[in-house]
Amino acid sequence: ARERKKDFDGALEAFRKAIALNSSYTEAHERAASVLEVLFRDDEAIAAYRKVLELDPTRASAGGRIGWLEYQAGRFEKALEAWLSVQPHAPSDLELHSEIVQALFALGRYADAEPWREKVRQIHAAAKDKKTRGYSGFCFDRFAVDDLRVRAFEEYDRSEEALYRYIFEVARDGKVVRRINLEPGPVAPGLGIPGGDFLLGGNDEQGHVTFDKRWKAEPPYPELKAAVIDAIRGKLEVKSSSGRRRSSGGTGK
Repeated sequence: ARERKKDFDGALEAFRKAIALNSSYTEAHERAASVLEVLFRDDEAIAAYRKVLELDPTRASAGGRIGWLEYQAGRFEKALEAWLSVQPHAPSDLELHSEIVQALFALGRYADAEPWREKVRQIHAAAKDKKTRGYSGFCFDRFAVDDLRVRAFEEYDRSEEALYRYIFEVARDGKVVRRINLEPGPVAPGLGIPGGDFLLGGNDEQGHVTFDKRWKAEPPYPELKAAVIDAIRGKLEVKSSSGRRRSSGGTGK
């Protein structure tokens, strides 16, 4: 690890020498900023990325990194400001738009997030590359529950066959250990089951469970989030359980 740090220190010195020779060398500023990130010198990295934007305001990658570093530091207003500043230069960047949604959710501005959520859905629907089309959903919120980290994903599929509406990935030390899901209720008009309701379920290595939590319509997000936290903490009764259930496909950041 010490030798690796020396390599990064050497790379940083090289980029700074290049900047000393040409202070308008945008690429050197951005590469120096990325090395500072690796070295966990985040405030210096933010300053370096800001210099990149000063030289090239259209460099969305730099604004994206500023936003992410501010978000990780809990400075959600600054993260939102950074992401919004470069959004006009990256109108089809699905990850950037989902990050804007995450910042708004972190600020509790759910209504303001809705047009951006719709934009994410539109970008995904219009995407032609296989990687983007392969994502089954996008991350719209992140939060902590005790020593666990949770990422909330919205599924793109809204058909009657969809298993989930939202998936909350629960991770410990970077490894997903459980998923809590908002699941559409069954639809069977012939049996008098019209559908439209939602229930809370979960998946782990033991299989699938259904919690004793049900709504007649999609619940407001604060209510859903509170129920998810209760499920994670074991405060909800398990109504039924079964073997392994198919998990969702790949998801965006």
